[in-house]
Amino acid sequence: MSGTRHRALAAGLSARRRWVDRMTRHLVTLGGVGVVGSVVVLFGYLLSVVWPLFEPASIGAAQQFQVSAGTSRMLAFDGSGEHLVRITAAGSIDTIRVSDGAQQRSDVRLDQVLGAQPVAGDASLFALRQADNRVRFGGLEDRAGAAPRWRSRFRDAAVPLAPGLLDLDVALEGDELFVAQLHAAGLRLLRYRGAEARFPLEAPEQVAIALAPGKTWVRLGPRGRSLWVLGPDSAVTHFDLGRFGQPVRQDFDLALPAGVSLQAVEFLSGRASMLLARSDGVIEQRFLQPGPSRARLARVRQFRSDTPLATLISESRRKGFLAIDAQGGLRLGHATTGQWLTDPRQVAGLATRREALALSPRAGHLASIEPGGRLTLVALHNRHPEVSFDALWAAIWYEGYPEPVQSWQSSAADDDFEPKLSLAPLMFGTLKAALFAMCFAVPIAVMGALYTACFMSAAQRAVVKPAIEVMAALPTVVLGFVAGIWLAPVVEQNLSSVLSLLVLLPLGLGLCAVAWQWLASPWANALRGSYGLLTIAPIALIAAGAFTLGPVLERSLFAGNSAAWLENWLGLEFDQRNALVVGVAMGFAIIPVIYSIAEDAIYGVPAHLANGALALGASQWQTALQVILPTASPGVFSAVIIGFGRAAGETMIVLMATGNTPIMDWNLFEGMRTLAANIAVELPEAEVDSSHYRVLFLIALVLFLLTFAFNSLAEVIRSRLRARYGNL
Repeated sequence: MSGTRHRALAAGLSARRRWVDRMTRHLVTLGGVGVVGSVVVLFGYLLSVVWPLFEPASIGAAQQFQVSAGTSRMLAFDGSGEHLVRITAAGSIDTIRVSDGAQQRSDVRLDQVLGAQPVAGDASLFALRQADNRVRFGGLEDRAGAAPRWRSRFRDAAVPLAPGLLDLDVALEGDELFVAQLHAAGLRLLRYRGAEARFPLEAPEQVAIALAPGKTWVRLGPRGRSLWVLGPDSAVTHFDLGRFGQPVRQDFDLALPAGVSLQAVEFLSGRASMLLARSDGVIEQRFLQPGPSRARLARVRQFRSDTPLATLISESRRKGFLAIDAQGGLRLGHATTGQWLTDPRQVAGLATRREALALSPRAGHLASIEPGGRLTLVALHNRHPEVSFDALWAAIWYEGYPEPVQSWQSSAADDDFEPKLSLAPLMFGTLKAALFAMCFAVPIAVMGALYTACFMSAAQRAVVKPAIEVMAALPTVVLGFVAGIWLAPVVEQNLSSVLSLLVLLPLGLGLCAVAWQWLASPWANALRGSYGLLTIAPIALIAAGAFTLGPVLERSLFAGNSAAWLENWLGLEFDQRNALVVGVAMGFAIIPVIYSIAEDAIYGVPAHLANGALALGASQWQTALQVILPTASPGVFSAVIIGFGRAAGETMIVLMATGNTPIMDWNLFEGMRTLAANIAVELPEAEVDSSHYRVLFLIALVLFLLTFAFNSLAEVIRSRLRARYGNL
């Protein structure tokens, strides 16, 4: 009876175990698939956000509408790009809806208009040259969900024009209005001051400048503080208007090839750079390059075309431009990247008979109108022209810079800012922070793990190992806070002491180790397993000595200011929140991770290997270094790589303990900006779907791939180490 019961119980337990094994296998499989699936989904999502950055620009289909007859003097888009405003020579103002070409005529009527142009510094303001040889001003007043309304500006006052006008340019900067008139006798420059509401436009400051004949273009520079005068030849004249009544003149030679002349001149957004279209089909980008004594007009880059380009139009909010040849061939380019974005495309409505052109604010449409009222709208797809491989990784020559640089500066207070989206400084900062942290953490963690596993007594190990592992739970935001608020000022105020400590600590501990060898064997045997506790007192004494010696060295060697000495004598700039502070703080964050994994790997080495080495006459230290550590090397290497990945992805410590300046310098006393910190700083303020927004996701993808690559490399090396030492 009892035997039957025993067999039934055994059968029941066997079935239960089979069921548990089956469920465990399915759960483990599901968990593994879930982890892999999560990684794939994350990678796919990042890729989907980043992919539009690299979609090529294109020129879409052209739509044509018939609007009312009349010679067109101006076409302009409203702020939303949904409506066009057209001003005719007779003074009528028409509003045209972009979606269907529906036209609406305004009740406002202007006097006869001879010409119109936008005012630099205000995209909604226009200068109208009228039949009485005066310029009046008006602007578009955007209205939500409705067509824009034309509104006169400056109380409908007028600016008189000089006779024989050749070219005109107008700029508004704050409460100053600049009017530059190029006429047959030279140059006339006017400046009106006062808040817009009370602009009298009656008593301006005036400057008259005599010029040699042959000049055909006049352009005001950024913020109305400079002036350019050009002609078809190679001579260019620049006036610095810092002192308005006494402009400083500087002449430049474009050094054009023989037989080549200028066809068109256009300034990029912000008017810091000019585009010069030459008769041989080349477009040059030039801007003033700072120099030790005087600036020079630097040729930054060139765009080449097979056909001469007759018209240039720059975007109002980006550094892009459109080039149109005499046959109506349209092409998109971008100055910062130095690339043509599209091949030439022939558009019939852009032929030489066009009366006016307009580009929408976000460069989504180009509008052209021909005599007779035929309106052509060309769709443009050019969402992220600022992004290219060179812009992300190579050195770029930005406006106003003396030479090409790799720089990250994604935004500024000025709308005319040129975005700098190089990932090189961020990648450099990530590697710099991680390497300095590893230099601090790896020796401490690995040597500590070796000592705990091989030399420490079991009772002490049972206390020390859990205590160090608990350190991993310390929030990194706390470490960053302590490093930024307390450690950084301490290092700055005691820099000589800290530098002395870096030298005295290894030297002092080395001397202590030599002295220990002279200690009598009975003492050594009695303290076996507690060597680590004995080093606490020497470390404290050495630290106290370094901080006592530091002020003496500060006064005697560094003239009382070691930070100034580093900068003056070694050329090393000193920032309070620097790589040294980050390395120490981040080192404390990754020491528990490296220590725990490395200690488990070393402690898990089979005892017979160590016993065999000791039996053959090896010392305990020789056994640890030459037998145990090589055998545990796969696990130790894994610990180091995992620690590096933790350091590369760390955010809060770098964010709080460094100045977050994206510079490329190995100087220990300067800061950096990492990939992870950059995402944390800028993503909350990035405009959704903008180039900046998607580049931040690209940074996340780069960080993801960087970690993946290091882990893959680590797995390959671990496999080889395991194959080499696994059979011991």
